[in-house]
Amino acid sequence: MTALRILNLITWGIMLVYMLPGAWSATTAQARYGDPMRLACAATAFVFIGFNLYWVFGPRAHSSPSDPLMNSLLTLSAALALFILKLGRTYGRGIPMAQRVHNDGE
Repeated sequence: MTALRILNLITWGIMLVYMLPGAWSATTAQARYGDPMRLACAATAFVFIGFNLYWVFGPRAHSSPSDPLMNSLLTLSAALALFILKLGRTYGRGIPMAQRVHNDGE
């Protein structure tokens, strides 16, 4: 099980490094189309890395309801889910709302 968690750390780490330039651009004025989704992917990688680091290196009493690190990871995970839901609604199906707004402004 530990080997699989380490493999997860490596693969999510690679994905995080790949997404970071677009994620950073999403927070600046130079954002390109698709960068907000790269930010969501980078944040997802961050959360998955956090959970895997916790399970590999964290305290062995994983079931403690008052563990502040686990509570923080779970809160961050729920906030990320809401962010991705908002992005999904923004991009929608068919012509993305972000593209429609851009086209309407021309």
